Amino acid sequence: MTIIDKNNAFVIVNEYPKGYVVWAIGREHFKHECYVPLARLQEDGLHVDRASLKAIKVKDEPTALRILREAVLRGVGKRKFERMV
Repeated sequence: MTIIDKNNAFVIVNEYPKGYVVWAIGREHFKHECYVPLARLQEDGLHVDRASLKAIKVKDEPTALRILREAVLRGVGKRKFERMV
């Protein structure tokens, strides 16, 4: 299954993939309740590879919002994501 959002396609995954981070775009740019956007960074470490975007569902919207806020403030990788859910 895939979420199409503006010009981006997010493949829905059931497990957090290795090498990805929570994409810190905020809920206002990713309006899919209970889902968190995941991205793989390009070699420069600043830009995301838009061809490999993923999304993962969490138990509820407050959890998703907490993860998105943390991603904006400090970044969220796999280990932190797993602790937060």
